[in-house]
Amino acid sequence: MKALKIRAIAFAFASAIAQSACAQSWNHTGAPDTNWVAIASSEDGTKLAAVVENSLIYTSSDAGATWQTNDVPALFWTGIASSSDGSRLAACAWSDGIYLSTNSGASWQQAAATSNGVWQSIACSSDGNVIVAASLAYEWGGILTTGPLSISTNSGSSWIIPDLPNDGW
Repeated sequence: MKALKIRAIAFAFASAIAQSACAQSWNHTGAPDTNWVAIASSEDGTKLAAVVENSLIYTSSDAGATWQTNDVPALFWTGIASSSDGSRLAACAWSDGIYLSTNSGASWQQAAATSNGVWQSIACSSDGNVIVAASLAYEWGGILTTGPLSISTNSGSSWIIPDLPNDGW
């Protein structure tokens, strides 16, 4: 019985510590109120990048206290990914391709040709060298397109389509 009480006390203590380590409050940042679609973060949370539907990409270098836009065109952004240090970013736009930044979002360039797709989501490795983008199945004008999964192992310089079912990822 005494061992059971000690375990119960230890569990309660561990629970209290775990709860105090979790976010207890949320603060509104300097980001505008808009249709946010996706957000990516550096490993330490100081560098953030977020995409807005039919608008711009916003970046923050101070954990979201302030936000900046950049030279990327206003597109129908659907996803964004970040390297662990936040320097390399990859973003995808609905039918407008994939854009890359090597300077934490200060400037952007469109990636080398990927397959035509309706880009839905994107991810990258911790160093930003491997990028995976997914295109979804989409019906347009009675024509159903099935999107590929595209992979770059050289920071977006070239892309391959793996031998997977082309079902719209």
